[in-house]
Amino acid sequence: MAKKVFVSAMVLVASCLTAWGQVGKYGTENNTVNISADNSTLTITVNGDATQIANISQKIETAIAGGNYSTIIVNGGQINSAIVQSITHSNLTTIDLGTTTVKDFSQSTFTWKHANLQTITLPLTTKDKDAEGKMTVPEYALNAPLFNSNSQITKVIIPEGYTNIGDNAFYNNNYTHNLN
Repeated sequence: MAKKVFVSAMVLVASCLTAWGQVGKYGTENNTVNISADNSTLTITVNGDATQIANISQKIETAIAGGNYSTIIVNGGQINSAIVQSITHSNLTTIDLGTTTVKDFSQSTFTWKHANLQTITLPLTTKDKDAEGKMTVPEYALNAPLFNSNSQITKVIIPEGYTNIGDNAFYNNNYTHNLN
């Protein structure tokens, strides 16, 4: 009887967390990822280094599959390109990485082809910093998304701290885009 009551209580707690927006919490003491949802927005809050959490990309993909999100926001901490690629999906119109660090930010970070993506806030990065710690948007950073013939990207937000834009960072020789 006690076992049934405990299991029922755990199901009730899980249901309440989902109703309140809690989708999942993963990691250890120093490296955590907390995923929460609010209507069409999925927020991923990272403390420490998310790349140290086993199978985190798959866990994020599973959380995304559980909803219909058009906006994904990643706050704080450190992630990598594989995690960025795991958060992209066909309904996504906005991706905000402006307060998180992608430690391997390069031309292969954004490699998907989405018809619906409209707004991207670029991440911070530890890669390609100059002597003063200023960041560079990598060469061909948004090359892959812009080459999608159905691309709707109209706004790219570059966070404070960037001082250089790599050659052809927003290159697309086939289509014209109004990038802000």
